[in-house]
Amino acid sequence: MHYYRYSNAEVSCWYKYLLFSYNIVFWLAGVAFLAAGLWAWSEKGVLSDLTKVTGLHGLDPVLLVLVVGIVMFTLGFAGCVGALRENICLLKFFCGAIVFIFLLEVAVAVLAFLFQDWVRDRVKEFFENNIKSYRDDIDLQNLIDSLQKINHCCGAQGPDDWDFNIYFNCSSESKSREKCGVPFSCCIPDPAQKVVNTQCGYDIRKKSKSQWDDQIFVKGCILALEAWLPRNIYIVAGVFIAISLLQIFGIFLARTLISDIEAVKAGNGKHVQWLRGKDGEVWVWVMGEAPGDKPYEQISEELIAERARQQAQKEAEEIWRQKEAEITKKFRDAMAQEKARIVAEKWKIEIEDRKAAKLEEEKIQEELKKREEEERQKGEEQIKQQEEIRAKELYLSLMKAQQHSQHSDDDQEWEEQCE
Repeated sequence: MHYYRYSNAEVSCWYKYLLFSYNIVFWLAGVAFLAAGLWAWSEKGVLSDLTKVTGLHGLDPVLLVLVVGIVMFTLGFAGCVGALRENICLLKFFCGAIVFIFLLEVAVAVLAFLFQDWVRDRVKEFFENNIKSYRDDIDLQNLIDSLQKINHCCGAQGPDDWDFNIYFNCSSESKSREKCGVPFSCCIPDPAQKVVNTQCGYDIRKKSKSQWDDQIFVKGCILALEAWLPRNIYIVAGVFIAISLLQIFGIFLARTLISDIEAVKAGNGKHVQWLRGKDGEVWVWVMGEAPGDKPYEQISEELIAERARQQAQKEAEEIWRQKEAEITKKFRDAMAQEKARIVAEKWKIEIEDRKAAKLEEEKIQEELKKREEEERQKGEEQIKQQEEIRAKELYLSLMKAQQHSQHSDDDQEWEEQCE
């Protein structure tokens, strides 16, 4: 048995369904984030009045949740559908977005390390803006309270930063009960108290700063975060590396699947067929290797059309021979009858009329020959029409037979190959 070596490209099911599983998790997480964010906005009445989003001077945590949810939902959807449908456009979009996010994370980390003072000023400015909007949004308020309680801090640089908030400002114009105070999350918790005292920070900044240490946290949250980062550098680095590895793994899966799909599409023009030569050996015929090769389906259709045309031509020639014999016989008999009639009349007429009879005979013969020629032309046209109709009928029947027997022929050819 002789073999012709060829590439057999196919899409890997492992990479395909691994990428689908990878993305379905992010897609479901994105759905959860979107649902939670929309529910929170509906509870705050933002969905009925979207101007509340732009009216808030600080950060709305729900907006951050929605943005993360939209990104995760979009990427997860593109990855899932692209993997299942083997859609190169969606897979390239997914891969490009993950690469962009990965490079953006690396750029932010590098710039934050190189420009620490600038980052510190931006964080301070960001924290002060959110202090101003502390009472404007319940979600922002809970976020700041959680940050201060977890890190045992108060304000951006210290408790005096709460002067930026109109409710805690110490100016004489403020009529708030919380004037010159701090939020309860700045208070040092008392282990003996089981109920949180939300008024523990009232009027605390009216006292001397020496008395603050016993009642509230005096360290700013920026300093607390700067102190927390070196202590937990390995945790932060581990989280960053884990996220980066997940992104790199997703990029690898997407690029591998794209390469498989492109390889399969590039090899779709090839067709492999097992043929048995005159020497009895089995050879492999690969269509599509050379630039000028036609697809197998086109060659098969051309062969069927040629076979139908030849068969119709043979049948038309046979029909024409029969038709020609009928026409010849018909006019030969007519000629004999006419001659007999003329001979009979010759005996009736006198000798002087023989010349006229001969001329009449020649005229009749010319007329009969003309009629014979016309009949032949009509016969040829009918045969030609029948030939075209028959060719079409044979072409359709052979195409149906080819399609019907294609599967059985393939099985027989593979059985001959195995033998």
